Amino acid sequence: MKSSYKKGLNLMELLITLVISSILLIGAIDMTAFLFNQNVTFNNDVQAMQSKTISAERITTKIREAASRYDNGIVITLPVEGASVQVTTGNESIAVFVPKFDSSGNVEQPTSSTTSFNGIAFSIIPEADWNGESSGKYVLIETNYDVNLATAANDPLKITESLPNNWSGGQSYLIAKDFVPANLSTMGIKAFDVQDDLVTFAFVPTPDAIYFASSDGAENIDDKAYLTAVNLRNYRRP
Repeated sequence: MKSSYKKGLNLMELLITLVISSILLIGAIDMTAFLFNQNVTFNNDVQAMQSKTISAERITTKIREAASRYDNGIVITLPVEGASVQVTTGNESIAVFVPKFDSSGNVEQPTSSTTSFNGIAFSIIPEADWNGESSGKYVLIETNYDVNLATAANDPLKITESLPNNWSGGQSYLIAKDFVPANLSTMGIKAFDVQDDLVTFAFVPTPDAIYFASSDGAENIDDKAYLTAVNLRNYRRP
């Protein structure tokens, strides 16, 4: 007669089983953590790309609507968080004037010799200038400034006076944050590069932040693929 008794695991077999199970469990945990980190990185990349795309489209649209723009090297005073900051066009800022239209689609003219414009500036400034933070990062702001400017009697979009340098009566909005300088850009230290009828600017997405072009940054990022160019077909110089 065969015995129905089955021999159980001895201590050594139990220890071996536990060791193998632990190794498999640790491997599974490591793989899960890796996949989670990869997913977080992917999501950050997607968000950064979306932010870059939205910002670029916003800037592109306003530039193409412009009737006039500032020349390079003009210093403009913009309002920021209850204070003001000075930016230089063609370097850390691009500023344009977009004509205002009424509900019938006609250019708004308060008098026969003036036209209503919405001044729009996009500027990249240190976060310290925006809200006093000391992180060393930068922010992208949009400033809107309504003003009536003298225009030619036969052309309501031809501005005949000097463009205003003080926009402190306008309003500035934060549209992107956490910019940090990056290397390897064809733009050098400029956030905006304006040459003739072409405006070039860069927003470089990374897992941790959005970078703008600068040759003196600490990050080794090739941002050439993220340069965006806008042709100023519609602008008119004063």
